[in-house]
Parts: sequence; structure tokens; C-alpha cells
Amino acid sequence: MHRLERQQRPTHPTAQVRPADRGAGTRRKGLFLEVTPDRLLPVTTRTVHGHQFDFRAPRAIGATQIDHAFTDLEFDDGGRTQLIARDPGGTGVGMAWDRACPWLQVHAADKPAPAANRLGLAVEPMTCPPDAFNSGQDLVQLGPGSSHQAGWSIFVA
Repeated sequence: MHRLERQQRPTHPTAQVRPADRGAGTRRKGLFLEVTPDRLLPVTTRTVHGHQFDFRAPRAIGATQIDHAFTDLEFDDGGRTQLIARDPGGTGVGMAWDRACPWLQVHAADKPAPAANRLGLAVEPMTCPPDAFNSGQDLVQLGPGSSHQAGWSIFVA
């Protein structure tokens, strides 16, 4: 019998999501995946140092358009890292994840229609970068009977 198992334990502490241009920060050390502007195909990894994607210190996202993957994340001694997004009043939501996801995709929902622009911020811990089926980079390959586990949580910050 073949099966793919997924485990989750959702807990809803009543969080309110704010517009995505408010602010974000993580313990990110330093690389983002540069992509082509038309199809968002991966080109190369570049350092966030001195770049508009340097959110290692919390700051407003502002007009920065983000639909990129980040890696070289800094994990704590317990093997976890996190991203916290807050509004100017300090209310926020966070996500923490483990080393099984060394990549993070962030999308700020930039849309040309003002009513749909920046209604949310997508934050997706990933085991591999976009297009990993073609590049093979960090691709998790499961053989017969093997498994892979990743953990993450969402919290009010």
C-alpha cells in the first residue's frame, strides 16, 4: 500500500491579519533567489545585504514588491526560525518553522487593481526552491518506505 501522510495540529488563537505593507522581519542571514521578471524562473541566489529584500532588521515592507524565495536562513539552537509581521501599532502574526524547510517563499500580493492590492502577505516555508524538479537543488527524494517530516506553527505576535 502506498500512501503519503501529512500531520498537522492547528490551533486558532484569534489573530487579525493586517495589510501587507506594514512590516516584517526574520532571522534571515542572507540570500534571495533572483528570478526572471516575466515568468519568475530562478536565475541565481544573491545576498540580501544592501538590497531592498534585506529584512533582517524589522522594517516596513512599504512599496517593495516581493514574490521571491529566500534561503541561508538563521536557525536557533532548537532548529527553528521565524518571521513576524506587525502593523504600526505592534499587533502582528508570526510563523515559525524547522530546519526541514531551509527555503522561504514570500509574496506580498502586489496587484494592479487598488482594491485587491496588498490584501495579504503569503509566507511559505519550503523544503526546496522553486523549480527544484528541474534544478535538483535541495530536492527531497523519498524512496520506498521512507518519509520526510517538517514542522511549522502560526502565532499571534
